[in-house]
Order: sequence, then C-alpha cells, then structure tokens
Amino acid sequence: MRGLVGTLQKSAESEEAWEVIVRLALDRGDYDLASKKAREGLKKFSSNVRLKVMLGEALRNTDARKAASLWMEALSVNPRMWDAIFFLGLGHVHSDTKDTTRF
Repeated sequence: MRGLVGTLQKSAESEEAWEVIVRLALDRGDYDLASKKAREGLKKFSSNVRLKVMLGEALRNTDARKAASLWMEALSVNPRMWDAIFFLGLGHVHSDTKDTTRF
C-alpha cells in the first residue's frame, strides 16, 4: 500500500487524490498513516470537510474529543455530511455507557 500512496502523492495535486490516500489507509486499518496523510492533505486543502471527517475517523479511538470537534466542524460547513452525522451518532450511543471517551 505504501507504494500506491507514494504514487498517488507524486501526482496528487488534487483534493480527491488525498481523499483516496486517506480512505485506503482507513480501509486497511492503518489509522496512524490515515491521520498523517489527512493532516498533510489538510495543509494543502484546509477547507476539505471530507478530509476532516476522515481525520476524525482515524482519531476516534485515540482522541475522541478532537474527532468530535472535526465532525462538528464538518457539519457546520455541510449539515448533510452523512459520515460526520454517523460518527457523532455513534458517540451518542456510547454516551449512555460509563466510557464516554470512545466512539
């Protein structure tokens, strides 16, 4: 996968390429790589709400507050960002349990 990521990055001057890179890392369960690549993509495309939502997805088990903040930020730009709604909904489900730090 890292070879594919490198190939995409070399030709990645588009937001969509960064989204693909992050989605591939998330789909493989490589949350550290997804977080790193989402942050790199956001340096170039700071208003990309899809990258923010995916960064939240990568961070949800290690920094739930930051993840929720990213999802809320995405919803403030696009109230129909279904991925953000989904992840925030998971947070509400877990808020009834003792462990409210994880989504």
